[in-house]
Amino acid sequence: MGWGAVSTGKKRGRIVSYKCKRFDIRELVSRPVFQHYGEATCWYFFDPRLLETIDTIATEFGVTYINTWIFNNMQPFDLRGLRHTILDLPRLRACEIDPLIGLHPYGMATDTHFKSAKVEDVRQHILKNPKLFPHIKGMNSKPGYLHIDTRNSDKLIRW
Repeated sequence: MGWGAVSTGKKRGRIVSYKCKRFDIRELVSRPVFQHYGEATCWYFFDPRLLETIDTIATEFGVTYINTWIFNNMQPFDLRGLRHTILDLPRLRACEIDPLIGLHPYGMATDTHFKSAKVEDVRQHILKNPKLFPHIKGMNSKPGYLHIDTRNSDKLIRW
């Protein structure tokens, strides 16, 4: 495989270690990424610790939104999960997001909001229950959305 090539693992019989139970893959990747790689390959891009964590959050708090481009009746967010540094570049630049900074391009971060729960209530629940969310190592403090990530740290970093 050359630079930028992705193995789907079909020929070698590989399987993904974790697929979300509460999210369709299209809720985690942008439309261009999904159209370019397809469902099976997209799961390989994610840190399984992040996938387990967002499933736990959705179980605790109900309907959880990351990318909403697949839902016709919602504002179409699609840069809140995995961000592809080439396929998503025009929109990243338009939003003034540096495509090479952060953990979104590595499948290690999401930005979420909720149908019923308040973001600050979810954030406080995570902080009060670290054993329930052991893989969250980065979290924002901004109102409006919850950023979580699975960075390489021995403690939770907040900003």
